[in-house]
Order: sequence, then C-alpha cells, then structure tokens
Amino acid sequence: MPIFTIVLERRGRVGNHDYQPLLRQLQAQKCFPLWDNAWLGSFDNNATQVHNYFKRLMAEADRIVVCEMPNPFCYSGVMQGATRWLELNPPAGGPADAKDAEPTAPAADRAPARKA
Repeated sequence: MPIFTIVLERRGRVGNHDYQPLLRQLQAQKCFPLWDNAWLGSFDNNATQVHNYFKRLMAEADRIVVCEMPNPFCYSGVMQGATRWLELNPPAGGPADAKDAEPTAPAADRAPARKA
C-alpha cells in the first residue's frame, strides 16, 4: 500500500474545535506521528481520498496536505520509532531494499534541480 505524509495546521482559536475524533482516527488507522502536526499513514486509497477522510474531522479554517511518499525517501529529526514503522509499512512500488531507510545523508554539493 502507498504511504502518505499527512500534515495538519490548526488555524482556529484553541478550544473552538474538538480534535479528539481526528486524533482517534489517526491512531485507529495506525498512522505514525512524525511530530505534532505531521503523520505517516499507509492506505489503499489515493491522496484525495485520504485528504477528504481526515479533513471532515477538522475545523473549517484548518489546513491539511496529503502527499504520497515516493520511493526512495529520506528523513531526519522525526519521532523515535519512525524507522521501525517504515520497515513494517514499506512504500508500494519501490525496490525491495527501499524499506531500509537512511535517517540522515550528507548534504548535496549543490541545490536540488528544478523541473522546467
């Protein structure tokens, strides 16, 4: 199944919306918290379907971004256990060794190339 990065931004005033149903659903769907407002989830859906499912649990003014994680990927500074979660939920469509994530890598000598 594809892995998605789910990033949330609460824009309303604190106390105006109950976020417990959202948090319960993220946990029930076995999503992994990268940090306070970013999660990893493995779903047999597309990004729009994942977005719409979680957006309905958020306040109207809140923001959400759902991106399918390509393979290969890299990360740093995430919550303990991220590597284990990725080992148990490897991204779909990548090489077999893609589940062995490298938490850090040396910086590139130049800026990433941009597509025209």
